[in-house]
Amino acid sequence: MTNVVFHAESLRPEYAPGPVEAIALPRVTYRLSIAFAVSAFVSAVLTYVFGGLLWATPVMNGSCRGTALVMFAIAVPAMAAAMWATARGLVPAVVVWFGMALHLTYNTVLMLLGEPMNRLFLLYEVSLALGIAASVSLFVSVDHRTLARHFSAVRSARPFAVYLWVVAGLNALVWLRRIVPAVIDDTVPELLDGTGISVVPTYLSDLAFWLPLVALSAWWLWRRRLHGYLLAGGALAFWALEGLTVAVDQWFGHRADPSSDVASGGVVIPFALLSMIGSIVLWRFLRQHDES
Repeated sequence: MTNVVFHAESLRPEYAPGPVEAIALPRVTYRLSIAFAVSAFVSAVLTYVFGGLLWATPVMNGSCRGTALVMFAIAVPAMAAAMWATARGLVPAVVVWFGMALHLTYNTVLMLLGEPMNRLFLLYEVSLALGIAASVSLFVSVDHRTLARHFSAVRSARPFAVYLWVVAGLNALVWLRRIVPAVIDDTVPELLDGTGISVVPTYLSDLAFWLPLVALSAWWLWRRRLHGYLLAGGALAFWALEGLTVAVDQWFGHRADPSSDVASGGVVIPFALLSMIGSIVLWRFLRQHDES
């Protein structure tokens, strides 16, 4: 059984014997997350069931419906289960809760940017606002010392940090490999052919915010900073499901318009396998905790 003694100047843990308490969170954090889960579930179900409400090209509409399916069928139930487990004292569950909140927020952004304004726009906006509020509330409300104390058994956090850097780096390289030549050769419109939109939402959100956030979480975990356990753990949970989300949205998009190059059936299996790998990495991270 291990505990952690913290030095205020470094916020890095050292090991010492002692008990580990449960995570206590304020009611407002639960209420915001519940409201977000409900709004995300409703907007995703409506998106999937009433595809006629979407006004983009068939391939983009198909991809959006595939994303919505994963959101209401997996992400929302997983977030609800993690909230329930956290309330009952299962400390690692808060990592999954945070990861699912990030996943739902991320994909709500994609649904807003990947489709022309439609009848679901305001519902997406409400869901995004609640997602940001719920994620921030959870991050600032968690007792990071208690969480780090619980994960004090993760004596070798660096492999998980390296994994996150690889994920962020490869994603950035794939996007930049397409963007840089198009910008240099003035062929940007070719990147948008068949999408019906003015910017690829993943390029915008990933490079500006999400990939830097994952890289930062890996650095904090590498340095064993207090906030790194929740942020990096959430990033692991996010990627474990996002790989599957990409596989599903690509399958739906390709099925909606097999002639389009925007979605490819050839990436379905690779991304499904990446999701399996991500799930294994997340499981190993969650299992390496102090079970006292």
